[in-house]
Amino acid sequence: MTEIECPSGSNFPPAMSDESEKIGTETADQADKPSHSTDLVYNSKKPRWWKSVAGNATKGQKRAMETILANHRLPSVPYGTFLDWSQIFPENPDIWLEIGFGQGENLLALAHRKRHENVVFVGAEIHKSGTGTACRRMQEGKEINRFWIDYTVFSKDSTTSNNPNEEGSDGTEKHDDPYRNLRLHPGDGVKLLPYIPSSSLSAVLITFPDPFPKECQRQWRVIQKHTICEIYRVLKDSGHFFLATDHDGFNQWAHLILNEVNEDSPIFLEVNPCPGRMDWLPVVSKYEKKGWDEGRSTNLNCWEKI
Repeated sequence: MTEIECPSGSNFPPAMSDESEKIGTETADQADKPSHSTDLVYNSKKPRWWKSVAGNATKGQKRAMETILANHRLPSVPYGTFLDWSQIFPENPDIWLEIGFGQGENLLALAHRKRHENVVFVGAEIHKSGTGTACRRMQEGKEINRFWIDYTVFSKDSTTSNNPNEEGSDGTEKHDDPYRNLRLHPGDGVKLLPYIPSSSLSAVLITFPDPFPKECQRQWRVIQKHTICEIYRVLKDSGHFFLATDHDGFNQWAHLILNEVNEDSPIFLEVNPCPGRMDWLPVVSKYEKKGWDEGRSTNLNCWEKI
């Protein structure tokens, strides 16, 4: 197998777009053909069938995105440069990144919980419908002060409704913008990594990624050797990489890749047992609950940067 060295720097992709990233411009026939490369480099050009799975954003989601992203969008940076965290978060806090936040259940709960007072959050989601749903939930939170903060199935039945001028029932002080500690990137989180300064993140989360279960689909799995090396680069010393998946095959794949990356020179140490999920996965989403109903169990993993 061809080895990929963990880079000390980055090969920059094209500049971050002001619009949601396009997954690729190849034809359907080209996209559906699996690559037989053994380099285990993440392939961002997904097949046409996958791009249509999440559907298009609704009109309501698009309106919410226009409103919310005006203040919460991660800024674009030119080709060959890094994000300037001191300009985005002047308080110099710990920064967590969630790659593929889905509909935002976990990301929004983390951003609103008092447990992470000195932490800010960045979320990336490739599907416009997912970003749109997260923006609608943020908009609702701001307008009627309803938030998801507990370890429970993510639904309106589990919201906490508070007076915006009073302290929240969870002990959280209310502000004009309860999500001032959150930035969103409507695009591929793996393609965002090269724009992140080295050793600047305290944690990277990947929760319930598409497992692409067939062997011929493995090139599209988010966990690849090159991705792991980029995660290593952006993490601070002793920073953590968290992974949650209910697909046993993908869980085994992730461990295989981490072990291969660690073969010559260990860069990650598996944390066993994994830290309690209340610290990083406080919400049981509808997706996870569906997996439970279908007989799957959730695998929680954590690796620490050495």
